[in-house]
Amino acid sequence: DGRRGNQLDINLTVTTLDTHQSIDVIALLDSGCTGSAIDADFVKKHRIATQKLPVPIPVYNTDGTHNSSGPIDEYVELIVKIKNHVERLVLAVTNLGKSSIFIGHEWLQFHNPSINWKEGTIMFDRCPETCNYHFQPTDPESDSDTPDYDPKAHLEEGDRLFCLDYKAYLMPGRADIRS
Repeated sequence: DGRRGNQLDINLTVTTLDTHQSIDVIALLDSGCTGSAIDADFVKKHRIATQKLPVPIPVYNTDGTHNSSGPIDEYVELIVKIKNHVERLVLAVTNLGKSSIFIGHEWLQFHNPSINWKEGTIMFDRCPETCNYHFQPTDPESDSDTPDYDPKAHLEEGDRLFCLDYKAYLMPGRADIRS
């Protein structure tokens, strides 16, 4: 099974923002790891675009010594899907050894999922209201019969779209209206 003390293996899918490449991976959910990270070799293998950090982040081992891989100086931003939970996530790029992705304590604290450590299951029943990112990549050039996406439906030349950030609208004194 996927349980090891304060760690749990979970199936997830990562999707790149630039190419929309989706990759299924087993990640390590680790409450003992401070932050979330992705393995540098995994990033290279899948040609995932990275971004440089303005200031490198030192990495320490559990015994307090500096990690031999050196500081973290780049990161990736990906769409991460765990079961039906989808979000945009920033992952530090570093050498993780046998794991491709670590999901750490800060993520667990933010989402506060229900975890059944005996069964090795996770349920997103206490996510904060701000956790509302949903992503469904579509390719307008494809001939797929996706029922949710029809680029020609209801729009004619010269039509304008009205978008309202309803959550901001409901907050007193804050609205974001674009046309």
